[in-house]
Amino acid sequence: MKRDASKLGRVDVEPEVRERRGERVLISISIQVRGLREDNTKVDEGAEAIVVSRFGALLRMDSLLKMGSALTVTNSLSKEEEVFRVAWIGERRPDGRWDIGVEAANPREVLGHPVPGPKAEDLAIQASSDSMVVSV
Repeated sequence: MKRDASKLGRVDVEPEVRERRGERVLISISIQVRGLREDNTKVDEGAEAIVVSRFGALLRMDSLLKMGSALTVTNSLSKEEEVFRVAWIGERRPDGRWDIGVEAANPREVLGHPVPGPKAEDLAIQASSDSMVVSV
């Protein structure tokens, strides 16, 4: 399936590299994803979360999701549900699956798994600029 990356809100070459907001954890979590495909049809399929952070996750799934759309992800084991927004769409993988970057609506534990907090240097910058004590 050939697609126009510009229509998906994806930039093939970024003019500058953005620094990550927090650390990531490589993991394999069986999940159920409910949301909208690129063609606006509903999707409800099993997938896998392969990376999580305090701010979101990287999902690997069969369906191509609609950029910017909301989706509900359920941890297949714990049955914990969370709401995310599609923030990034990767190229189609050789196995036919898609890597989909999602942003958490309410950052905290992601899919029932604790993840590292903000980077220590980010906390120090925030604490000095806010003139307050920051605890994690």
